[in-house]
Amino acid sequence: MDLLEGWKQIADFLGYTERHVMRIFRDVMHLLPDWGGSKSRVKLTKDQLRDLIKEVRNRRVELYKRSRIYFIGDDHIVKIGISTNVERRLQQLQKIKSTQFKIYHTFEGSFSHEKVLHERFKKYALGGEWFLLNPEILEFINRKPEKTQLDVA
Repeated sequence: MDLLEGWKQIADFLGYTERHVMRIFRDVMHLLPDWGGSKSRVKLTKDQLRDLIKEVRNRRVELYKRSRIYFIGDDHIVKIGISTNVERRLQQLQKIKSTQFKIYHTFEGSFSHEKVLHERFKKYALGGEWFLLNPEILEFINRKPEKTQLDVA
């Protein structure tokens, strides 16, 4: 089975986007039994794929326990994302952009919570997970929300 087919199947199975599954797989790539010569073209049997899915589901539970939703930005833009290490994520973003970012707020959350926030503020979207920092988002941040205050299906 082609790895890209595997990404999609695993993403569908877990209810994640392919991007989030790839993030998880980055941590479990050592589980792949045979690279077949190229990291982009891996052949997996259905049993091997099932084993990987099981491992990814176990990782998903662990990531849920450690994941935090973050609001990182400057005076004009804010990134609404998820990470298991927000301080490290801030450092990564500082290297990408030439502006000084700060952490506005973080709280325990999951990919579902992140998706709810992206949908809630989509009218301010600048692309990807970046949003125009505006009074509505600032008001939300200043209330110091927690995951229990978000409607997640």
